[in-house]
Amino acid sequence: MSTRETRSRLPRVPTTTITSKANGTTSTAVKRKAKAAQLDPEVDQLITRRKEKIEAFTADMNKNSLERRLQDAENAKKVAEAELSKLKSDKVKLEGDRRWLAQREQELLDEREKETEAFTREKVRNLDNRTTLLERAAESDRS
Repeated sequence: MSTRETRSRLPRVPTTTITSKANGTTSTAVKRKAKAAQLDPEVDQLITRRKEKIEAFTADMNKNSLERRLQDAENAKKVAEAELSKLKSDKVKLEGDRRWLAQREQELLDEREKETEAFTREKVRNLDNRTTLLERAAESDRS
């Protein structure tokens, strides 16, 4: 129901014209009796219904806003969880690579030590052989 229809249901009250002597202006005032000034029950119901609709609309808008915020928060959570999962898998992969590199480095160090020991043994053996040959040569020269 529109406001024009609501206004038309209100009882008509006679108007009075008042002229101000001070500034010469004229205004129309509405005089109402005490009973006529009260709103009839149907208008009260309309006003009440309108307030209820406004409150329902406001509540619905608030609910929709909260639902959108919840959906945004859930999407952000999913994105963060996916990123966290990716970071965890990257971490596991990097730790595996680090362990492999440490193991490979240790293997290379062990191999280098073995080669160094083998070289040292060979050098000592060669020196021993030379020493033995020199000693035999010195003995044969003495004899």
